[in-house]
Amino acid sequence: MIHQSFYWASLLLILAMSGCSSYRATALHPASSELLEAAEAAAASPSPVPRSEPEGELTLPHALALAFQKNPGLKAALLEIGAAEARALQAGLPPNPQIAIELENLAGSGALSGFDGTESTIVLTQALLLGGKLRKQRTQAALEGDLVAWDAAQKRLDLYSAVHNAFNRLLIAQEDIAQKHELLQLSDTLLATTTRRVQAGKVSPAETSRAQVMVAQNRIALERARRSLEAARRQLAATWGSREARFSRVNGQFGELFDLPPEDSLRMLLPANPDMARFDSAIQQCKAGIALEDARALPDLSLSAGLRHLNESGDLALVFGLSVPLPLADRNQGGRAEARQLLSKTEQEQEAVRIAMETSLAEAYGWYRTVKTEVQALQAQIIPQAEAAYRKINQGYLQGRFDFLDVLDAQRTLYEAKDRHLHALREFHETVVRIERLIARRIH
Repeated sequence: MIHQSFYWASLLLILAMSGCSSYRATALHPASSELLEAAEAAAASPSPVPRSEPEGELTLPHALALAFQKNPGLKAALLEIGAAEARALQAGLPPNPQIAIELENLAGSGALSGFDGTESTIVLTQALLLGGKLRKQRTQAALEGDLVAWDAAQKRLDLYSAVHNAFNRLLIAQEDIAQKHELLQLSDTLLATTTRRVQAGKVSPAETSRAQVMVAQNRIALERARRSLEAARRQLAATWGSREARFSRVNGQFGELFDLPPEDSLRMLLPANPDMARFDSAIQQCKAGIALEDARALPDLSLSAGLRHLNESGDLALVFGLSVPLPLADRNQGGRAEARQLLSKTEQEQEAVRIAMETSLAEAYGWYRTVKTEVQALQAQIIPQAEAAYRKINQGYLQGRFDFLDVLDAQRTLYEAKDRHLHALREFHETVVRIERLIARRIH
């Protein structure tokens, strides 16, 4: 009968103190923003991206799919979600019971020299967490997983922006190569024309030297453009974790301009950005931390139940115990104060991020207007006028109405305008991508 009483008492002790309430161990994955839907759909398409490096022409959707499937940084962020879920699982587990076996009154002296007077005791001890500590630990750990999921969403947005910028830089680098090659051909033609005019005695031989210098400079510029192209190719390949670029070229459009929605309407979309949205989970986690630290001020109980056997008489007896720390000095004052400071800190960080994002949007939108106006002026006025001036001066040079320096100056003016056009287009698209990153939504 005593054996059965001990069995049921021990079983009830374990069930009562181990806890059986349900809890959330998986992170609440943030919904994909409109900005990422196309890229994530490509990454999850039934036709997987081949493991080998892409060859031939590369499009932007293909580059995005490669990056979203293979980028090591994104993979690490997704693995961290799994680690956070494992931590949440661990935080929801109650403490294990302890079992102890004690032998008393043996190997002594006199009547206790043998084992006749031995008393053996088996005790089961279980810590009892009071104040809902276990539930509050579960809540805080689950919210930490939510923050990690928001961090992964930030990584996705950063990767989207990095692929777009690298792709656009490569498109412009390809066009820059074409312009530099065209300029070198014009320089070669001008050198041949100048050489014939020198041989005909129409101009000074010094102009041949000037033309040769110009050809050499343009050849160097072409070589620099080729090196920049290779660097841009490697930067794009790096977004999917490759050390080399085997594709031949990228195929896309970069010369198109488009209008953005009003700045005020874009500002209203900022709260959807993971950089801002994560603070809802962060503040909830801080509040959960306050609740947990307050609960830790309450000491936990330690209950024990056991069975004692008296060898001399053969009798059995139940043993029960209760222990609790006395909160005389440590009432978790520091932990409770720290938790409240962390909440205030997080609220201030939220406000700082909000101001920074609004400022960044205002700056980006202003720069978008500037570069758009510049591109339009270059396309509509400056480049056409520079081309017309170059044609007239070059034709006049062949007729002897202009000298070599006039041709050189017109050529330099034209291609500086074309270089500035490419640079402004790059700034335009990078600014649009920056705005898309801020509002977490595709604009065009």
